[in-house]
Amino acid sequence: MKAHDNASSLQLEQFDKHAAQYFHFRMNSQTANDFIEIPQTLKMLGDLKGLSVLDAGCAFGYYSKYCAMHGAIVTAVDISRTQIDLCREYCREFADRIEFKVGDVASDEVVLEENSFDLVLSNISVHFSLDAFFRNCAKSLKKGGKLVYSQIHPTFSACNMSNGLNFEDYFRTDSRTQQTENIFGNQVVSDKYFWSWNHYTTEDVAIALRTNGFFISGIYEPKPVPNAPNQFKIFNRIPLFLFFEAVLA
Repeated sequence: MKAHDNASSLQLEQFDKHAAQYFHFRMNSQTANDFIEIPQTLKMLGDLKGLSVLDAGCAFGYYSKYCAMHGAIVTAVDISRTQIDLCREYCREFADRIEFKVGDVASDEVVLEENSFDLVLSNISVHFSLDAFFRNCAKSLKKGGKLVYSQIHPTFSACNMSNGLNFEDYFRTDSRTQQTENIFGNQVVSDKYFWSWNHYTTEDVAIALRTNGFFISGIYEPKPVPNAPNQFKIFNRIPLFLFFEAVLA
């Protein structure tokens, strides 16, 4: 592994390097996204017809395609150019309703028109710079616009997952990096996958939202849907994802 200036550059390298494997994993496997994250997100999105939507951290474009299919005009943004290329291909039949941009919404490298979006959607994509991300979301949303935000539940992001689930200090907000070999289920990756993220507690997220002008209208820790396979039943006892719904005041 070559040297990195910071953990976020390492994460970007991993996104680019393993984008195709991640896409194949999501398209050809039963994942927690399918049985927990996606059902909860779709409940929160509501009627999309005629809305202007920012998909911040779009990855291969699952939600960009869904929103466009249901009548929204979408701006799909991801820090990884490889992911945007996959997104463009995955969403090609709705390309006339989607604008694709490469960059980090938490920085100033992506030009987003202020007060222009009805809805900002961010699903498990903010690994660093949470406060800056919410600040730029607030700038781009219309007054009264909605933010749907999710992340790995901080109970899990506080874990060392290199070898099982070893709980570490939940309240230690810092940058963490771990490596694993089975990030894509049973797929064999060419080398170890390095996770990098800033650990944010539930309180950290709530404070960052309120500081940047959002009214929190909902907090959710969804369980698997009733027909979920047995391997996901553990998440009836331990939450895997944390969701916030917020409105720009």
